[in-house]
Amino acid sequence: MHSKAIAFLPFIILFTGLPLYAQEWQSEVSTALRSASQSNKKVLLYFSAGKSCEECRVIEESVFSTDAFLEYAQPLYVLTRVAFDANAEPEKKADNLLVVEKYNKDGFFPFVVVVDRSGRVIGNTGIYEGEDAEAFIRKLRALSR
Repeated sequence: MHSKAIAFLPFIILFTGLPLYAQEWQSEVSTALRSASQSNKKVLLYFSAGKSCEECRVIEESVFSTDAFLEYAQPLYVLTRVAFDANAEPEKKADNLLVVEKYNKDGFFPFVVVVDRSGRVIGNTGIYEGEDAEAFIRKLRALSR
Protein backbone atom coordinates (compact mmCIF):
# COMPACT_ATOMS: atom_id res chain seq x y z
CA MET A 1 0.00 0.00 0.00
CA HIS A 2 2.79 2.43 0.90
CA SER A 3 4.61 1.79 -2.38
CA LYS A 4 1.51 2.85 -4.35
CA ALA A 5 1.25 6.08 -2.36
CA ILE A 6 4.94 6.79 -2.93
CA ALA A 7 4.58 6.07 -6.64
CA PHE A 8 1.91 8.77 -6.91
CA LEU A 9 3.88 11.39 -4.96
CA PRO A 10 5.54 12.96 -8.04
CA PHE A 11 2.13 13.35 -9.68
CA ILE A 12 0.66 14.91 -6.55
CA ILE A 13 3.49 17.42 -6.42
CA LEU A 14 3.26 18.12 -10.14
CA PHE A 15 -0.48 18.64 -10.22
CA THR A 16 -0.85 20.55 -6.96
CA GLY A 17 1.67 23.14 -8.02
CA LEU A 18 3.98 22.59 -5.08
CA PRO A 19 7.53 23.67 -5.87
CA LEU A 20 10.07 20.91 -6.27
CA TYR A 21 12.76 22.91 -4.51
CA ALA A 22 12.35 22.69 -0.79
CA GLN A 23 15.38 24.27 0.80
CA GLU A 24 14.23 26.07 3.89
CA TRP A 25 15.73 29.34 5.01
CA GLN A 26 18.22 28.81 7.80
CA SER A 27 17.98 31.01 10.88
CA GLU A 28 21.36 30.20 12.45
CA VAL A 29 24.42 31.58 10.68
CA SER A 30 26.72 28.95 12.21
CA THR A 31 24.48 26.19 10.82
CA ALA A 32 24.38 27.90 7.43
CA LEU A 33 28.18 28.21 7.28
CA ARG A 34 28.57 24.54 8.20
CA SER A 35 26.06 23.55 5.52
CA ALA A 36 27.79 25.79 2.96
CA SER A 37 31.13 24.19 3.74
CA GLN A 38 29.68 20.71 3.26
CA SER A 39 27.84 21.59 0.04
CA ASN A 40 30.45 23.96 -1.43
CA LYS A 41 27.96 26.83 -1.58
CA LYS A 42 28.01 30.47 -0.57
CA VAL A 43 25.73 31.84 2.14
CA LEU A 44 23.12 34.47 1.36
CA LEU A 45 22.38 36.41 4.55
CA TYR A 46 19.06 38.23 4.44
CA PHE A 47 18.60 40.75 7.25
CA SER A 48 14.94 41.37 8.03
CA ALA A 49 13.24 43.60 10.58
CA GLY A 50 10.28 41.24 10.70
CA LYS A 51 6.61 41.98 10.24
CA SER A 52 6.96 45.65 11.10
CA CYS A 53 9.12 46.23 8.00
CA GLU A 54 7.09 46.94 4.85
CA GLU A 55 10.14 46.71 2.55
CA CYS A 56 10.99 43.32 4.09
CA ARG A 57 7.51 42.06 3.25
CA VAL A 58 7.86 43.37 -0.30
CA ILE A 59 11.25 41.73 -0.97
CA GLU A 60 9.98 38.44 0.46
CA GLU A 61 6.92 38.48 -1.81
CA SER A 62 8.48 40.05 -4.93
CA VAL A 63 11.84 38.30 -4.86
CA PHE A 64 12.45 35.52 -2.33
CA SER A 65 9.21 33.63 -2.88
CA THR A 66 9.41 33.62 -6.68
CA ASP A 67 10.26 30.58 -8.76
CA ALA A 68 12.90 32.57 -10.65
CA PHE A 69 14.78 33.48 -7.48
CA LEU A 70 14.55 30.03 -5.91
CA GLU A 71 15.64 28.26 -9.10
CA TYR A 72 18.65 30.57 -9.34
CA ALA A 73 19.63 30.79 -5.67
CA GLN A 74 19.09 27.35 -4.21
CA PRO A 75 21.84 25.56 -6.16
CA LEU A 76 24.35 28.31 -5.28
CA TYR A 77 23.53 29.57 -1.79
CA VAL A 78 22.52 28.44 1.65
CA LEU A 79 19.63 30.84 2.22
CA THR A 80 19.75 32.37 5.68
CA ARG A 81 17.31 34.81 7.28
CA VAL A 82 18.53 36.93 10.18
CA ALA A 83 15.24 38.25 11.51
CA PHE A 84 14.78 40.85 14.19
CA ASP A 85 11.44 39.84 15.59
CA ALA A 86 10.21 41.71 18.65
CA ASN A 87 8.86 38.43 20.06
CA ALA A 88 12.13 36.50 19.71
CA GLU A 89 13.84 34.97 22.72
CA PRO A 90 16.46 37.26 24.33
CA GLU A 91 19.24 34.78 23.48
CA LYS A 92 18.22 34.77 19.80
CA LYS A 93 18.12 38.58 19.76
CA ALA A 94 21.63 38.69 21.23
CA ASP A 95 22.93 36.17 18.66
CA ASN A 96 21.39 38.15 15.80
CA LEU A 97 22.89 41.38 17.12
CA LEU A 98 26.37 39.81 16.90
CA VAL A 99 25.67 38.82 13.29
CA VAL A 100 24.51 42.35 12.46
CA GLU A 101 27.65 43.84 14.02
CA LYS A 102 29.76 41.63 11.78
CA TYR A 103 27.84 41.69 8.48
CA ASN A 104 25.39 44.63 8.53
CA LYS A 105 27.13 47.33 10.56
CA ASP A 106 24.91 50.11 9.23
CA GLY A 107 21.78 48.23 10.28
CA PHE A 108 19.90 48.45 6.98
CA PHE A 109 16.71 46.41 6.59
CA PRO A 110 16.08 44.63 4.35
CA PHE A 111 19.69 43.95 3.44
CA VAL A 112 21.45 41.04 1.72
CA VAL A 113 25.08 40.06 2.19
CA VAL A 114 26.80 37.15 0.44
CA VAL A 115 29.61 35.39 2.30
CA ASP A 116 31.81 32.47 1.37
CA ARG A 117 31.69 29.21 3.30
CA SER A 118 34.27 30.51 5.80
CA GLY A 119 32.19 33.61 6.55
CA ARG A 120 34.27 36.09 4.54
CA VAL A 121 32.15 38.81 2.96
CA ILE A 122 32.00 38.61 -0.83
CA GLY A 123 29.68 41.59 -1.20
CA ASN A 124 26.19 42.95 -0.68
CA THR A 125 23.31 43.86 -2.93
CA GLY A 126 22.91 47.35 -1.49
CA ILE A 127 19.70 48.79 -0.17
CA TYR A 128 16.60 47.13 -1.62
CA GLU A 129 14.79 49.57 -3.88
CA GLY A 130 11.80 47.54 -5.00
CA GLU A 131 13.52 45.46 -7.70
CA ASP A 132 11.74 42.44 -9.07
CA ALA A 133 13.28 38.97 -8.90
CA GLU A 134 15.14 39.22 -12.22
CA ALA A 135 16.78 42.54 -11.30
CA PHE A 136 17.73 41.17 -7.89
CA ILE A 137 19.26 38.07 -9.49
CA ARG A 138 21.37 40.35 -11.70
CA LYS A 139 22.70 42.02 -8.54
CA LEU A 140 23.64 38.62 -7.12
CA ARG A 141 25.32 37.55 -10.36
CA ALA A 142 27.37 40.76 -10.33
CA LEU A 143 28.76 39.77 -6.92
CA SER A 144 30.09 36.51 -8.37
CA ARG A 145 32.25 38.17 -11.02
